[in-house]
Amino acid sequence: MTMMSPESPAINAASFVNAPAATVAKVVGDPLGYPGFMRTIDRVKVVQKTGNTTVYDWQWSLAVFHLKGRHAMTVYQPPPGRRSQGYRITVDSISGDLGAGRFSLRLYPVSADRTLAVLSIRMDMRRANYVVRQMAKATRSINRSANISLAATTLLSMRRAVETRAGHQPKAGAVHTLGKPSLDP
Repeated sequence: MTMMSPESPAINAASFVNAPAATVAKVVGDPLGYPGFMRTIDRVKVVQKTGNTTVYDWQWSLAVFHLKGRHAMTVYQPPPGRRSQGYRITVDSISGDLGAGRFSLRLYPVSADRTLAVLSIRMDMRRANYVVRQMAKATRSINRSANISLAATTLLSMRRAVETRAGHQPKAGAVHTLGKPSLDP
């Protein structure tokens, strides 16, 4: 019999962003802009800024819930002369309704106008507010499902905002219609 680790596994997601890595880092490194493009944040207040670290409070209001928390973000620039190593941005959850954890975003320049964004999230909702803890207790998959949703929402919202600011126009996709497949019984 194998015992499951009490630690929640990290959820990793990656996406190409059609903008320079420096532009991505600038947008993501400014939490005051989050309410403009993150659907899961309504309000941000910077509490302290020291060097490359910003401590900020966030709020998100839903019909039934009002969630809030405090995060500490640190932005690491690539070493001089080694831009290919990219940027690293970490966000530690100091306190809040969603529990304890960390977001880690790596931004690797692929070309002058394209970046590979790799997001790793590990939020432990067993250390959240009472309601979220009860949801996490209901079934083991809730914590992972919430982390997957948070990772996808964060990465895709960030990508859309950065590409819009960089002036990238997505290519028009082909229109797909539903049709009856041809089957050979």
